Amino acid sequence: MSKEGLDKNSQNNLKSLSKIIEIIAKIGRIAIYICIPFIIFVAIITPVVINHTELKDDEILFKYEDDKVTIKVEDDKVEVYHNDKKVDGEKDGDVVAFNSVKKVLDKYSNKQLIGYVEAGFILMLTYLILIILILKHLGKLFKNIHVGETPFTLDNVEHMRKMSIYMISLIILPIITSILYQLVADINLSISFSLVSVIEMLFVMAMSYIFKYGYELQSDSKQKMYDED
Repeated sequence: MSKEGLDKNSQNNLKSLSKIIEIIAKIGRIAIYICIPFIIFVAIITPVVINHTELKDDEILFKYEDDKVTIKVEDDKVEVYHNDKKVDGEKDGDVVAFNSVKKVLDKYSNKQLIGYVEAGFILMLTYLILIILILKHLGKLFKNIHVGETPFTLDNVEHMRKMSIYMISLIILPIITSILYQLVADINLSISFSLVSVIEMLFVMAMSYIFKYGYELQSDSKQKMYDED
């Protein structure tokens, strides 16, 4: 399909939509780039927090130098104390969450917790990097459509092929992570299988073949036209 195969209004609509998708993909990448340093910062300070946290007399105690924060349940409410002084505004905490954290602290050593948590941060960063790569190729794909004469190019086919590969990785990675945590640490991450994600991945993969077929038809059509000339 060449540019001349579309009327002027359809061309403008296609190019406008392509520009919008290109901008959205760029904004999405920027947002993730902003989040990554924060995640890395949390990953760095997490071992410090864990090493200064202990479970004592059904209380979660965080102590660093002269500061001490104690979290415990009183009258079915989570209470927070800073240096033995109750902190205002912290009375309606989540008891279920407190018990879950207490159970984890009681079950695993600090070294084990740090290892599991840091592995989780690494997997999270890997997940975000895959999303960045998908948005990168999505942006380039629609930029090509916006400025090009035709969407059916080998470059666009390659962008869609790589997007499908990264989307497969996004589907497989959480499942593998869940299995590993269950086997190694007996931690159930409750990651469910998403049929919608599979359909999206198959759709992108199918579109890459359609674009490739369109490119081949376009090339064959041009070849015939030149042969006739």
